[in-house]
Amino acid sequence: MKVKCIETGGFPLTVGRVYEVLSEEEELYLIMNDSGRSSKLYLKTRFEIVEEAAPAADQWDTAARGPKMATVTGKAILKYQMPVLEQFEMKLPEGAEIIRMEDQAGMFWLWAVVDIRKPDETRKFRAFKTGATIPDDFTGTYRGFCKIHVQQELGLYIFEDAA
Repeated sequence: MKVKCIETGGFPLTVGRVYEVLSEEEELYLIMNDSGRSSKLYLKTRFEIVEEAAPAADQWDTAARGPKMATVTGKAILKYQMPVLEQFEMKLPEGAEIIRMEDQAGMFWLWAVVDIRKPDETRKFRAFKTGATIPDDFTGTYRGFCKIHVQQELGLYIFEDAA
């Protein structure tokens, strides 16, 4: 458990700093203070509990992707299947850095540097064909290009919607 100091009480603590609780008793926390030399018991009233975010949900789809070959526990580059739509949303770990989008065997894929310990956030995307009108009020960041075959090869330019 982690706690944030809200009052020092003259002890070697820093207001606003988050401390790891080593153990706790009825009204006391055992934490390592700022001196780093020893653990001390401090009144719980000097701290507030820090809510830890739930890690991102495992989005692996074995039906589409086959069995998982490894389990990641921290930061990694992961591949996500995207829907083939002109507007769509995706859940990615908070702060995911999209580094690539590409079509493979008729499917659209996204690669991102993610920290799977972070909770998921919903991100919005829009795809535009060459020659399609882009609304004047649309603000987005270009993320990649994917090809699709519908009687002919079409290209979709994919933007992340900033709204």
